[in-house]
Amino acid sequence: MAKTSYINISSGLEESFFAGVRVGDRFQFAKLVKKTAPYSVRKKEILSARSLLPAISVLWGGFSPVEKEAWAAAADAEIEINDSFDFIVDNATYGIATFGIAKYGKYIPLSNLSGWRLFVQDQSVRIKSGLSGVATPSLFHQVWIGNLKIEAPASELKIVQEHPHFYWISRKVTGKKTMCEPVLISEDLSLDFKIFLNYRAELVASGPTPSAKFYVRFWHSSQGVDLYSDFVVTLDLDTTADANNGWKKAEATISLFGVGPFGDTVFAAESELLGYYIRYDLFIHLEDLTGDLFVDNVGIVHSSQNWARDKYCSNINQNFSKGFYQISKHWKSVVLPSGASYKSIYKDF
Repeated sequence: MAKTSYINISSGLEESFFAGVRVGDRFQFAKLVKKTAPYSVRKKEILSARSLLPAISVLWGGFSPVEKEAWAAAADAEIEINDSFDFIVDNATYGIATFGIAKYGKYIPLSNLSGWRLFVQDQSVRIKSGLSGVATPSLFHQVWIGNLKIEAPASELKIVQEHPHFYWISRKVTGKKTMCEPVLISEDLSLDFKIFLNYRAELVASGPTPSAKFYVRFWHSSQGVDLYSDFVVTLDLDTTADANNGWKKAEATISLFGVGPFGDTVFAAESELLGYYIRYDLFIHLEDLTGDLFVDNVGIVHSSQNWARDKYCSNINQNFSKGFYQISKHWKSVVLPSGASYKSIYKDF
């Protein structure tokens, strides 16, 4: 049923009234909102006085070239990918005409920010959160991070990011402050396939079989039978004493013939993914554990593109309005007992 309301406009003021309103966000409910007029000189002065940018600019200006370069490096963090593969059979390397040639050494960026923009983003959140000083830039996390927390009586937490062949996402409308639009995505899977995330674990065993897993599940069908195959990366339970302030990278490559870049956990998919592909899902599963797992820079790379939604973990527990009912959450809970939670936070490590 339509949601309606009305207003009485005094005679002679109709033209002035309609000149000052515009149509609002149509994806929530139809409405009229006040037009945003250009700022006057006075309003600009007031805005400048309230803005955080002048104070942040002073902090940035006080940085040494080395400190600015560290922020630029954090903003320019990249992930190495390979969008094809090479392998050796009988001491002969097959070339691109047959199976594709190696593309190792190709990179895609994790962020499209400059060092200055990343610092503005980070420092703004620090100021609004009441934190003093400035953060130390990191290659492993930026500003918001995902926090998976388990407290007694809970001992398990499992979340999933679903990737069917077709799905909808929410995309901001260019030139509009708050308006978004639903966009249909068609994701055609191809190998090689890479998953990765950066994490810091502060977990303690609370049961007989403690485990922290990050894995992708491929759903496929062969000879009329629906099957699934899991490719699992095991996460450390406590990384607080490790280098990089306890942050580590977990990654794996699923390759058709089990050959991938050095340093990866590489799975051979030739004997696993039988029949035709249906969909895949990405899971984070903590079992028989309590404590915290912090994650950031999540990636699902194939076809030279990162398909992960909310890869910067800005809002991992995002809810959409009824106008976007067809859009899945970034991460859905599979197992979420009382005492377990997941959300995006800003943490001063």
